[in-house]
Amino acid sequence: MRWIRVLLRVAFILLFSSIITVVVTWFLLRGTPAWYRPQIITAEQRREAAARVEDKLIHIYNWVAATRARRVRAEASTKKAPSTAAYDFLAHEPAQPFQISFTETELNAFFDKWADVGDRRQILAQYVQNPRLVLRDNQIILVGTLKDLGLVVSVEFKPSIDAQGNLQTDLLRVVGGVLPLPDLIWAKRRKQIQGLL
Repeated sequence: MRWIRVLLRVAFILLFSSIITVVVTWFLLRGTPAWYRPQIITAEQRREAAARVEDKLIHIYNWVAATRARRVRAEASTKKAPSTAAYDFLAHEPAQPFQISFTETELNAFFDKWADVGDRRQILAQYVQNPRLVLRDNQIILVGTLKDLGLVVSVEFKPSIDAQGNLQTDLLRVVGGVLPLPDLIWAKRRKQIQGLL
């Protein structure tokens, strides 16, 4: 009789712990990260932010073209006679450093504007609602509400520059609500996400 009471107590404690774990997990999955807030900007501010990104992209293009032109002039000057090569000293100057920055608002406005080109918005809407890009310290986060699960899911990347100067984005983790998702849960959606990116 005493052993039955002990077993019932243990079973009750395990059942109660399981219920608490399921409830807490449910609320964590249904939670929303503190940094995922709707952007409150007017349509005009959104257009201006997207235009700033386009202007910055033009500056990047112009810098790349100028750097390429310098390289072409430098290669051409090495083939000239020594008397004329002296006039091409500008072609031997190194490329001028170039720095540019984008805000989270600008990038989201730009992507929102260009989502209407073709059928990108309709394709994206099949899988995710309210997609956003969030910039945090040493992180780039793609976040949105998965349509079929109704969960806010964020995919967190750590950006870095490799030895060749290329941007690398290493996947840090995938979070559902405020709870890290195991690979088993979202593995089947990985190909869909990669295809959309």
